[in-house]
Amino acid sequence: MKMLGLIINSTATPPNIDGIKTDASITILVVIAVIALISPIFVATINNHFQRKNHLLDLENDFLKFQYNSYYLKATEAFDNMLKSVGLFLGDATDLDKYAKAISCINVAYAYCDEELAGRLDTLRMELGQFTGDVTDGSGDSKGSFADSSEALKAVAIYISRYNREFFKIEKNERW
Repeated sequence: MKMLGLIINSTATPPNIDGIKTDASITILVVIAVIALISPIFVATINNHFQRKNHLLDLENDFLKFQYNSYYLKATEAFDNMLKSVGLFLGDATDLDKYAKAISCINVAYAYCDEELAGRLDTLRMELGQFTGDVTDGSGDSKGSFADSSEALKAVAIYISRYNREFFKIEKNERW
């Protein structure tokens, strides 16, 4: 307290600036008042800047989630349609329209697959072509071609199933 009293007493004599008598306590009060007016404005500006930045990051994150999920849904739909159409064709191999639809669905599935799955799809297309030739010509072993086509379809289905499991594991643990 003595120190505070000494400071106040030492500044009690008003300085004379250009012929105007000023008191140090008034100067200190004016500085504090200006800071009290400017400080909330400055804090609000900084707060608004960070809120805007966080909002933009949230919007970008939501857009990336939507984009990723829509891509995944399209890929899942393409794979489902491919598996269904190939299965329907194997059930009735004499219908060439079903063969054309199966090949068309395989072609769409190429857009969403990696190299390993593309190789399996190539094998499936080759086996389906051989099976179709054996059934429509009546020559060759159509039962062997059917078994080979079924095995190729099974390999593709297992790979897609593994892909789905890995996606959902990532989705739960590491993604948004």
